[in-house]
Amino acid sequence: MVATWNVKARRWLDGRRGLMDKVRTALEGEKAPIIWMHCSSLGEFEQGRPVLEKLREKYASHKFVLTFFSPSGYEVRKDYKGADYIFYLPMDGPVRSNDFVETVNPRLVLWIKYDYWYYYLNALRKRDVPLILVSGIFRKDHVFFRWYGGLQRKMLQAFTHFFVQTEGSFDRLQKLGIISNVSVSGDTRFDRVIEIVEQFEGIPLVEKFCGQQPVIVAGSTWLEDEEEIDHFARHRDRMARARLARGRPALEHEIDRALEMREPLPQRARPLGDIGERARACRHRHLHVRAADIPAEDRRFGGSGGRRGGGLRGGRFAPRLHDAPPHAQ
Repeated sequence: MVATWNVKARRWLDGRRGLMDKVRTALEGEKAPIIWMHCSSLGEFEQGRPVLEKLREKYASHKFVLTFFSPSGYEVRKDYKGADYIFYLPMDGPVRSNDFVETVNPRLVLWIKYDYWYYYLNALRKRDVPLILVSGIFRKDHVFFRWYGGLQRKMLQAFTHFFVQTEGSFDRLQKLGIISNVSVSGDTRFDRVIEIVEQFEGIPLVEKFCGQQPVIVAGSTWLEDEEEIDHFARHRDRMARARLARGRPALEHEIDRALEMREPLPQRARPLGDIGERARACRHRHLHVRAADIPAEDRRFGGSGGRRGGGLRGGRFAPRLHDAPPHAQ
């Protein structure tokens, strides 16, 4: 079972044990208005960080809540000084999501790039909380633009404004009737990169490696990125190629994209045995765990008759499903 030998799966579960009690205790007696930013993982945090820090400068009297879905975000940034409260995001569900939103009571919510959760978005919409999508990206193959994506399109109604990365995303939202509340703002990761460059100090080991040759640095690349980089490098003279600070392999990115959009896994990801423990563990986002390993508040379904509000299903625990149970449709 994954939770017994996969560190990330164990952290995912351990981080949610008694989570709502921790949230209530931390926020008890908090009187300042709250701005909440949610990020799926570390990469999304880096996209939202420039926005969060600018808001903190402007609204110094506010408190800031930061949530992560993934351990790779939470474990790295749980001591980040730019937020007053940092939590895992409790599992989506009609009771838990309402409880979290009511406890945090945000005046403004920033949702970074994606990670759409039906009950959270619904709870914010019902309370008329301003909800801003930051660095959104909408591709033509996303479920929002499929004939069966009605529920996902409904989820977009919760957003007050969409700041998207590309003109293509802008045009696709326009076709859905989202016209007056969408803007092309680019990718906030570039703001973060510029900030890092401005604060840069030389690293002797890297400088020695690079010498006088031009170097390509590729981090957390997608397959199509690597194909372009490889083509460029092959047609350049005296090119020293370095792949530094590499994140997950391109295939894992493809798997994540497929799972995020509820699409079939890429052909080269089959059989799953070829790509190691992550793909086996993340097939349809199921983690095989013992019931005893699951926090008590997660050992139930999302409402009576529900099938996908979180909890046990078919002997598996489904931690990341973006659609709501049939009774909510």
